[in-house]
Amino acid sequence: MTKSTHPALAQAPKTTREALERALNYAKTHELAKYHYVNYNGDCCIIGQFFTPEQRKLIRTTDTPSGSLNEKDVFELAGRIGKKNLKAMTGLTVKQAAALQFQNDNTSKEMLIFNIERVLSGQTNTITGEVFTL
Repeated sequence: MTKSTHPALAQAPKTTREALERALNYAKTHELAKYHYVNYNGDCCIIGQFFTPEQRKLIRTTDTPSGSLNEKDVFELAGRIGKKNLKAMTGLTVKQAAALQFQNDNTSKEMLIFNIERVLSGQTNTITGEVFTL
């Protein structure tokens, strides 16, 4: 199966705007996992929601020398799956995904939504210091 015909990639956001719109919609309609890509209740973090259930299961069950991949930051996840694969699944650079993950884990859901809305409306182009070019 080629990259362009893979079902997971067919549903992945193609632009930063699409990624932020999807993240915003997810944050508004779901509980967000903190410090995990997917928690034991099945809730995902803002980055975990971009992955398929099969991919989330793999992330949840993969161990690293320092613990579960499910508990690692985006930089370690990208090191495992590849920066290009992370971008293909999320529509975001590793640094952009890390900025959203930081907001997800360290601020309220309302603040995460507020910051994404500000970027989408053109009021700012940064979240946690990372530039999001739409």
